[in-house]
Amino acid sequence: MVNYKDFSQQFKENFNDWICYYRLNIHRFAMEYFGLKLHTFQQILLYCMSKPNFDKLTTFDWFASRGLGKSFITMVFAVIMCTLYPGLEIVVASASAKTAREFMKKINELMEYPNIAREILPNGIVFNKEESIIKFKNSSIIYSKVCNDNARGSRCQVLIFDERNIMDSEVIRKIFIPMLTKRRNIPSYRKPEYKKYRNQEHNYKIYLTSVGYSDDDAYKEFEQFSEFMEQGDECYDTFSLPYQFGVEADIIDASLMVSQAKENKQNIEDFRSEMEVIPIGSSANAIFNHSEIKKSRQITTPLVEPTIKQYFEVNGDLSKLPMYSPKQYGEIRVLSVDIAVALGRVNDASAWTVFKLFEKNDYYEKHVVFHKAVNGMNIDNQVLYTKRLWSWFDIDYIVFDMGGAIGISFANLLGNVTPDIQLNKTYPGMKTMNQNDKVDIRVVDQNAIPVLYAMIVSGAGASQIQADISFIAKNNFERKQIFMPVDEFTAIDELNDRYKYMKYKTSNDYNDREIADNMISTFVNTNELAHEMVSVKMKRLPSGRNTLDEGNERKDRLISLLYGCYFINELEQDLQVIERKNDLSAYAQAMNNSKASIAAANPFANRGSFTNGFATRR
Repeated sequence: MVNYKDFSQQFKENFNDWICYYRLNIHRFAMEYFGLKLHTFQQILLYCMSKPNFDKLTTFDWFASRGLGKSFITMVFAVIMCTLYPGLEIVVASASAKTAREFMKKINELMEYPNIAREILPNGIVFNKEESIIKFKNSSIIYSKVCNDNARGSRCQVLIFDERNIMDSEVIRKIFIPMLTKRRNIPSYRKPEYKKYRNQEHNYKIYLTSVGYSDDDAYKEFEQFSEFMEQGDECYDTFSLPYQFGVEADIIDASLMVSQAKENKQNIEDFRSEMEVIPIGSSANAIFNHSEIKKSRQITTPLVEPTIKQYFEVNGDLSKLPMYSPKQYGEIRVLSVDIAVALGRVNDASAWTVFKLFEKNDYYEKHVVFHKAVNGMNIDNQVLYTKRLWSWFDIDYIVFDMGGAIGISFANLLGNVTPDIQLNKTYPGMKTMNQNDKVDIRVVDQNAIPVLYAMIVSGAGASQIQADISFIAKNNFERKQIFMPVDEFTAIDELNDRYKYMKYKTSNDYNDREIADNMISTFVNTNELAHEMVSVKMKRLPSGRNTLDEGNERKDRLISLLYGCYFINELEQDLQVIERKNDLSAYAQAMNNSKASIAAANPFANRGSFTNGFATRR
């Protein structure tokens, strides 16, 4: 005869033993209770994510190749923890709401397992524009937060950072890490006899990311955590898993890796970063620092060029388009162009960059609001496209290099009246704003408008000039005087809110998809620009001159940016002269003071710098 009292007691004892066992071995829980089939490396990852440290915060940092399933296995971890620890709160932090939803939707792949599905509340999975939530029957919860200032106020026991390398480190430090101050709310722990068990639980922070640049904050953290591991600190675990783990587990096709490596010889650094988890390094002779570039990427509303269909729908009045950006009071717009020969070598492309300038005392704050590069465009189409952008974006100045045959041809064509057959309009000829006779002598249109600034960057000294201009641009980044568009993943949410980007992107109408492509274009092209900036290095030649060494990379986008920065630097000289206007009253008031103070206030004390030696004794 069965003694139900003994059976009930035995069940409770066994239950407690199994819970303790599975909490210490969540990889076995995943396979034995949930029924998941896990590869060896996935089992090790799960175990290390959840290993007990007894009242010490556990930090798990994982760099993984594309296709290795880091989001999936981390969602498995989150579901197991929520199941084994009632009342657990997990926050998933992402750079944007879209990336957060992509991570949270991994739960859909797990819902086909009955024992997972029965742990989650009916209608407990919510995905919408505002939030992504997974609620469990035992009151545990997983919810997402975008990595920005609006995330304040949340508290949790597990914090997961999805794609850590594109998140703001300052926001993580000030807003997200303090969320881990909360312990799990278990009523039994309030009793004195169980209080000691409360201190055996600890909180977790999990970093997931693909590798980026060696000077990224995410990679510096990874190196720091690895050093802690070497010193024997068991609270830290770091993993760097290249594509070979996926090939061995048969979740990544080996032949695909071979073909990608062959096809990406020109951008092998990108392949090694994405698949081999080798960071893109900034060598000692690199000009631009990736962390400075990353901090500059704050613009969410760049200029968007209209499609041909949009142009005719508003009869050429672009102010009627929702993406139109009117000029602000005092704003200056500069278009910088790097021209290339059509169908030239692989490193040749034409690039256009538009700056918005806002006066700030003795300098201009520079906003890069449009950027695009095209390969294989003939010279006539390059001129036409340049004038279109001038017309569409209300450009004040156009900067280009007229050195060499291609530059002279470009200048000549700019000086002509240019018909735009597709838009049924004509553009006037253009001449220089600084009266450059070498350009203006070729201008055919008698009513040409003075908007061109022609640089001469050619011949033996071209590389040295480009190198010198690089330091002007670098100075702008170091002083936080230049800002560029955010990455496209962050931009998508803003584009959705403002212009319903995904509606256009997923439309069956080609014209709608073209509008979506134009919306996202500058963000995508700026990613390529940022890559060029950290890839191009300074090289010193035996002659003593410096040159920009692009290696196997392009530098056309960068050159376009540099030309614009150089011209804007010239404009800033006028601001600095105005700022340095002499105050004669200060000199008069100083007459009763010391000789040193009189000299400091004397507006003519250093007259040589102003007069270039005029009236000095010969």
